Amino acid sequence: MRLRWIAWILCTILLTLLYYVYGQYAPEFNAHGRIRAGLGVIAGIIGIGMIFILPKVSLRVSILLILFSSLCVRLAVLPAAASDDVNRYLWEGKLYAQGISPFEEVAAHEIYTEQRDSYWELMNHRDKPTAYPPLSLHSFALINAFSYSPMSYKVAFLLADLFLVALILALLHHYKRPLEWAVIYALSPIPILSFAAEGHFDVLMTLFLVASVFAYSKKWFVICGAAFGIAVAMKIMVVIAAPMLLLRTGFKGMLAATICCLAPFLLHFEDTLQMIHGLVTFGSTNNFNGLFNQFFDDIIGLDSQIANRICGGLFVLSWSLGFWYTIRDRLWLSLMFCLGGLILFAPIMHFWYLTWLLPFIALRPSLPWICYSVTTPLYFLVHAHYIDTGYWELPQWAKWMFHLPFVITSLMLLPSVYRSFFHQLKKDVLLSSETTQGWSVIIPTVSVHSGIIQLIEELGQQEVVPDEVIIVSPEGSEQPQLESEHFKLTSLSAGQGRGAQIKSGVEAASYPWCLVLHAGNTLPKDSFKRINLALERNSHVIGGSLGQRFDQPRLALCFIEALNDFRAGLLKTSFGDQNQFFNRDVALTQAILTDQPLMEDVEMSDRLWQRGETLHLAHESQVSAKKWKRSHFWKRFFSIVKFYLLYRALFFSRVQRANLSKRFYREYYKQAEAK
Repeated sequence: MRLRWIAWILCTILLTLLYYVYGQYAPEFNAHGRIRAGLGVIAGIIGIGMIFILPKVSLRVSILLILFSSLCVRLAVLPAAASDDVNRYLWEGKLYAQGISPFEEVAAHEIYTEQRDSYWELMNHRDKPTAYPPLSLHSFALINAFSYSPMSYKVAFLLADLFLVALILALLHHYKRPLEWAVIYALSPIPILSFAAEGHFDVLMTLFLVASVFAYSKKWFVICGAAFGIAVAMKIMVVIAAPMLLLRTGFKGMLAATICCLAPFLLHFEDTLQMIHGLVTFGSTNNFNGLFNQFFDDIIGLDSQIANRICGGLFVLSWSLGFWYTIRDRLWLSLMFCLGGLILFAPIMHFWYLTWLLPFIALRPSLPWICYSVTTPLYFLVHAHYIDTGYWELPQWAKWMFHLPFVITSLMLLPSVYRSFFHQLKKDVLLSSETTQGWSVIIPTVSVHSGIIQLIEELGQQEVVPDEVIIVSPEGSEQPQLESEHFKLTSLSAGQGRGAQIKSGVEAASYPWCLVLHAGNTLPKDSFKRINLALERNSHVIGGSLGQRFDQPRLALCFIEALNDFRAGLLKTSFGDQNQFFNRDVALTQAILTDQPLMEDVEMSDRLWQRGETLHLAHESQVSAKKWKRSHFWKRFFSIVKFYLLYRALFFSRVQRANLSKRFYREYYKQAEAK
């Protein structure tokens, strides 16, 4: 615990200093692109690392830690120069406050000669019509009333962004998911540089979009519809997510969305038509940094118009998949396919566009999208390239470094995602809340010893006591007669290795849910209560893991814990000492279980998330660190890494993986006996 506090505080201080230096090196919008890119990438890496070092404290303290760190880094970067987009916000907000329509003509037109000022001089795209909806212009006018300066926008958007972080934390708490996942958004350079540094107004749209999702989670469907309608009125492109959020809100929710969305447009109907014209003009005449558009242009050599049509077709396909998931009540996947598809297939991809999706990545972590949060600061190399060449574009190598980690990690996960999609296409598993009643605990062990007896006593002291405990030991071992006044207690024997033991235990179990508990683990007393709440609020979850912490406060062991959390949270692969749990019927009917003597935990977790949604709760049990002795720590570490990577490389064949598991088992226990 103490090590995590020290690490969190030091990382917060380091991030704050990095963003302060960033602000000092960016006194002008086009300044020091290379330095800004480097500082941003380093800050992104540190921010991702902080996901896995948050101290395990009370709910209130965890929330305060995340909010305080979020505030520190945002305040530190305020001195940075605002984006040149803010000049347009200021000038058009001034026109709107004076009752003059900025939609009537392009900003360079002579009818606006008397309204020109220093911000008009600094505006970009003065030859193009405005694309900001009327409600956004009302917001600009309101912010201008406080102070006619870029800093007023940055402060307003910083406060809105902090409120957005608080909403993400509230959603995570509601769904009983790890609060540290909020760090994916809260300490990512994408929102920090987009809003506190550059002052982009997209935070207003994203705030209301996430607010609508929060209201949806609470079943406040009228508020959900109203918040979504305001999000669309702020930035019209988000209307593509309407079916995903409104399909299940009923008539009242849809009506609220329609009223809140259309009212600002109907009050300024003529302006709205001009705004749509401006939006179409801007979106159809520009190409910049779009992933697939860039691929078709640079690699295949297609004409830009043909590439745009292909990308449009791919977006329609992505949106259709999102709608398919909507019908199956999978809100998070539907939003990812809808908004993620828009970002990936659009011809223009500015770094702040990723803020539209990143809050939902914090709720359902995705490694490829998290990679974008690290590489996104490379965007600022566009400033250096512009100074060197006069062209507003990224250098060719930077274009691919910007996208490459996303592409590589997506390809790495593609086989599992492919199998997951087609498994769920055949049978989408949906469990009712009634299935959360009843737990069988499976304890695989080499022999029944005093530690097992103590573990049984601890299980009887849980806030929600399991209904059954099954101890499974190897064939030929002694089967003592154990009893408990709290639950049914059974002893079984099975074949060699944990895989066979777990399978035998699950087959003998009598209750809907099973938890595999290693003999050296100690569960928190509210573990089953916590899992039950999570299952009730996440109806598609068919299994997952609790997590683990070692009983010794060593830096090297904290590193192992962080790697385990990374693997379970982002790669959906948990180890046995992280306390795996799953629905018994799913495990038996969907071929989740395996006889493998080793790597059975990896195999089971892979099969689980291919059949449905899994959840890592980060509600850690305590694990003995005896096996990680100082004398052979790194030898053990690299041995496990080797086993894991080789096992992963054989993703294409279960037979090959099973054979490799047997070889691992012989090597692993041969090494153990030698020690």
